Amino acid sequence: MGAFSFSRILQKGPASVQTALEFRDVHKAFGQKEVLRGVSFSVNPGEIVGFLGPNGSGKTTAISIAVGLLHASKGQGSMLGHAFGDPAGRVRLGYLPDNPVFFSHSATDAIRFAAKLQGVPSRELRERVASVIKAVPIASTKQQARRLSRGQQQYLALAQALVNDPQLLILDEPTSALDPSAVMQVRELLKAARDNGKSIFFSSHQLTEVERICDRVLFLHEGRIARQGTLQELTESTDTFVLSFRGLPASAAVWRHLDLAPATSAGIVTVTVTHANVRPVIETLWAAGGELLELTQQRQSLENLFQRLASTSKTENQS
Repeated sequence: MGAFSFSRILQKGPASVQTALEFRDVHKAFGQKEVLRGVSFSVNPGEIVGFLGPNGSGKTTAISIAVGLLHASKGQGSMLGHAFGDPAGRVRLGYLPDNPVFFSHSATDAIRFAAKLQGVPSRELRERVASVIKAVPIASTKQQARRLSRGQQQYLALAQALVNDPQLLILDEPTSALDPSAVMQVRELLKAARDNGKSIFFSSHQLTEVERICDRVLFLHEGRIARQGTLQELTESTDTFVLSFRGLPASAAVWRHLDLAPATSAGIVTVTVTHANVRPVIETLWAAGGELLELTQQRQSLENLFQRLASTSKTENQS
């Protein structure tokens, strides 16, 4: 399957709004169950923001409010300078739902239908649909959309989200059901959109992908924003350092003395130590004839942060 041809579907976008998406103290309750509890955040023009949280944390509910499928119980928000639910804000929106559903139309007709819903002018309709079909690798555009594989339906849903050349992309699990090469293509698509001034807000459980492309990350847990910030801010430095040496003897005596378990590859020895032990280990290995090549402070991964936030919340609930 070919790669996306970004130049066909992404145009340079105007930076016409101060915030592409903004939540201001948004609450949402279904009966007695409060799903969102005062959610506030913003997405700026030309940035990719990852929306993370465990299942049931309220991510899809928040996205549904943003695109106008649900109304907030309390609080306000705006999308591309218009209040949530205002059709004028949806004209430049590209939206991919968690579970896309299609009528019994061909893939081409499904894209054309989405273009009309998004207000693509009649004079541009044929060109926009043709451009997206050429750009996104859908195997058979004449086949009924309902009969496409799950991965192909995900491609089709992406094509629908892109057909109106959106200024803001809101994507709920955009890489769901895609194989690794397709995930990489979607990653490049999102980067290209950002480079063209678009704003991207997407939820995902693939934390590695989030780390690779996001400018900022939001953690939603039990209806509240538990943490938010840049990757640099969130993946805090730990108390652990990785040291790499070469020229060390094969004898294990020095390692028994230091109580370390080194890893060796192509003559390079790597050890992991705490901050308090960095200097003693370096001095000992220097004395043993080793040459220090690199000293790196380890950082917390998004996965570790995700697990820590979830476990902290569980502990608080049990106390």
